[in-house]
Amino acid sequence: MVKLLALTALGSSATVLWQRADGLLAEIYNRQRPSLERLVGQVMGHPLQLGPYQGLGPDGLRIGPSRFLAGPQDRSTVAVEQVRLLIDPFAWIQRRTLVLDLSFGGARVDLRRNQAGQLWVLGKLAPGGEPPRLDLRFHLLQPAPVRLWNLAGGPKPITAAISGSAVVRTHDHALEVQALARLPAQSEALTVRGRGDWQRQQWRAELGVPPQRLAPIGPWLRLPGALAGRASGRLELGLDRGVATCQGSLAVQQVQWRQRPGSTALEAEHLPLRCQGRQLTLGSSPWRYGPWQGRLAAQATMDRQVGMRWQLQAPAGHPLGPLPLAGQLRGRWRQGSLELRQLQLSRGGARLEGQGRLGPRSGLQLAGRWRLRADEIPPLRRLPPWVAVARGSRWSQKNSVPSAAAPRAA
Repeated sequence: MVKLLALTALGSSATVLWQRADGLLAEIYNRQRPSLERLVGQVMGHPLQLGPYQGLGPDGLRIGPSRFLAGPQDRSTVAVEQVRLLIDPFAWIQRRTLVLDLSFGGARVDLRRNQAGQLWVLGKLAPGGEPPRLDLRFHLLQPAPVRLWNLAGGPKPITAAISGSAVVRTHDHALEVQALARLPAQSEALTVRGRGDWQRQQWRAELGVPPQRLAPIGPWLRLPGALAGRASGRLELGLDRGVATCQGSLAVQQVQWRQRPGSTALEAEHLPLRCQGRQLTLGSSPWRYGPWQGRLAAQATMDRQVGMRWQLQAPAGHPLGPLPLAGQLRGRWRQGSLELRQLQLSRGGARLEGQGRLGPRSGLQLAGRWRLRADEIPPLRRLPPWVAVARGSRWSQKNSVPSAAAPRAA
């Protein structure tokens, strides 16, 4: 009985002490909250609003609903249902660095790209100022829904579920990220490892792509119709003072694209994509479109230069005959249109060379020269002789008809 009374008294004393300590912590938190909001918000470049104190647990101080507001340089935001805050006293003793460990529960992230293409802009110091010796360690307690706005050009956001952690070391101007990103309707998550120095404006990221279905990605590419297939690979992405680079490869397999339900599919069994430096290359790949078939190779650079080579084979019995059509082009994307610096088409003895523009509004505008052989392209036998000269080798300008072949006015 005496032992029971002693244990009861000890438990009551511990409860009183815990309540007093909890009340003291609440008072300290409420007093320091504005300074903490200002310090973290300044580093992150977004005003921070911390919620009310909710008690002390084995995993740190528990804080109620909190959020990062839109910043002066971008409109991205983060809202969380709970924050768990831990302070590492040993880091301060050993390195004179304040280490804040913030774990977020029930997080929701909205990322909005600004005019410079940035999703989240960290804070900047006043000229001549020294950054505080501060480490911010962020953790997601559960996968967080992330919405990326105005990336694909449409009104709907790109969505993903993100889990992982990030570290911001202000005195080193360093950011490190480790995350898993699961895209909608995908069975496996992308792996992301990134690091950077915002003072030197140098960023690196490693992206692991396990097999991913292409169907959910079609809307991001702004493709009409339906896209099917799978893609996998690994990429290393870099950004050095605004100059982007890439290393790695993706294997895209069993690709099918239909413009409308029930329409003929454009198909390719294997599309090998490789990026090196500032160039993306598609290796020569067979394709088919119903009874039509051919090969395609392409390359593009990050300054919007484009090059393509292709071969087209008409089906047996088609009026175009058995000769394949080969072509290549070089150009550059500019203001939504493709400037054709060089376009070459050949089929047997027929040739076409030109320059121009291809776009959704302008259509195809081409100026150049051609040589057509009606004996190799049977439908041309029905055209006027000044357009296609049967069995001839005459060259003509699109906008300048040779006088010898031009029809005379009545």
